[in-house]
Amino acid sequence: MLVCGPGRAARRFRDFEGRTALVTGAAGGIGRASALAFARRGASVLVADVSDQALETVELAEELGVKAHFVRTDVGDPKSIAAAVDTAVERFGRLDFAHNNAGIGMPGAVADLEEDGWDRAIWINLNGASSTE
Repeated sequence: MLVCGPGRAARRFRDFEGRTALVTGAAGGIGRASALAFARRGASVLVADVSDQALETVELAEELGVKAHFVRTDVGDPKSIAAAVDTAVERFGRLDFAHNNAGIGMPGAVADLEEDGWDRAIWINLNGASSTE
């Protein structure tokens, strides 16, 4: 479908209709933008984050005409990740895409990190992403 805007034409693709995307870290930034990109393409979106701000992402996705649902997810907890995947399948009947976006930064120099801070950052940023597949 071709949608005309003021002074320009833009294509609107709905090639992901009938599919479901799970996006971690979707409360803001790249995660929110990714969730909304899936929604613009027609996918239902499971918005996964530790923050209730992700509810705004759900509202924005629904304004684009798709189904969206928030589930509190801590990618540092394998059970939480499994629950998010299960929720996507239960709510939407399938899971087609997983955008493993969630991550954390640690303030200061790496040499100054306590071991538990280092372990948490490694788990979330490396293991957490691979646990969603």
